Parts: sequence; structure tokens; C-alpha cells
Amino acid sequence: MKKLFFFFCLLCSTILMNAQNKVNFKMQSDASFKSEDGRDFIVIPFEGKSSQELYSMVNINVTTQYVSAKNVSNAVENEVISINGVGEGKIEKEKKSNAHFKQRQPVSPENTLYSFTFQYVLNFRFKDGKIRIDAPVIIGYSDSKEINDPIVLWVKRKGVDKEKVYKEIESMLNRLCDKLISSKKVEEDW
Repeated sequence: MKKLFFFFCLLCSTILMNAQNKVNFKMQSDASFKSEDGRDFIVIPFEGKSSQELYSMVNINVTTQYVSAKNVSNAVENEVISINGVGEGKIEKEKKSNAHFKQRQPVSPENTLYSFTFQYVLNFRFKDGKIRIDAPVIIGYSDSKEINDPIVLWVKRKGVDKEKVYKEIESMLNRLCDKLISSKKVEEDW
């Protein structure tokens, strides 16, 4: 009975987590993105909302999400919002099997993590009752030493786990898209 209850709780939590994430792009081996059905866009329904309401909602979210929204976004009112932003991440270096390397390398966070940034483009299109989100495009990628290095080459040269880097970027962009299309309003009494 306990196992059945545990399984039911696990199933419910998985369903709830997936229900909160409307946007789920997957990063491909060539660093492009596709939806789960292989398309280069996702359409999110918003029943009863006009294109103007949806545009306004996303525009407000862009304004609150970015420090200087006017510097990262372009728009055609009630039709399209395009965002040119920068994301940041950290990824663990792969472990070296050389015992000599292990003995001489001091252990510190600086020696176990790579910091990286990537420049991306997100496009949102609006029609009555729905928002189309085009697959993100990564247009630049860098760490502290190399600028605009293609991500596939950077991953190979740095010896980091490609899957972890891709998951980090994928997760960050999917969460960002979810925030930008969120219709939740924070009620404040001011």
C-alpha cells in the first residue's frame, strides 16, 4: 500500500511539474532547437485572449524580466516581440583520469567549473487566442577567454560534458519563455 501511495504521489508531482512548463524546446546536436514534435516553433493556446492582450502581457513580462528591456527587445505592436538577450551558466569540467594531474591540481571551485555566456534570440508572435514561440537561436557563445566560439567547438575544446551544457542552456531558455508568457499577476496593494 505504501508503494502504491508513493508511486501515486510521484506520478502526480511529475504531472504537475510538466503542466507548469508550457515551453519545452530540446537542444539538438548542432545547437539548434526543436519542439518535442520536431517543429521549430511551439504554439501555446490562451482561450478568450485577444492578440492585443497577449502582446501586452508578454511585453510587460519582458519589461520586468530584463534590466533594460528597450535594449534587448524589438516589437511590431500586437504582432511580434523579438528579444536579443544574454544568458549565463556554469558547467563542471570533466574529470581527468591522469593521477599526476589529480595530485598537482588544487581543488577549488575555479578549477572545477567553467563559466560561460551565450547570446540568444527569442521571437514571440501573437494571434487571437494563441502565442507562437519560435525555437530559440543561439547567435554567440563565449567564456572569459574565447568570444563567439561556436558552441559545438567550445564544448569539444574545453572537454566539458556536452549533454550537461545543452541541458543547462535548454532549461534556462525554456524557463525564461515560460516566465515571459506567464499570465500570473502579482497583486500588490499600493
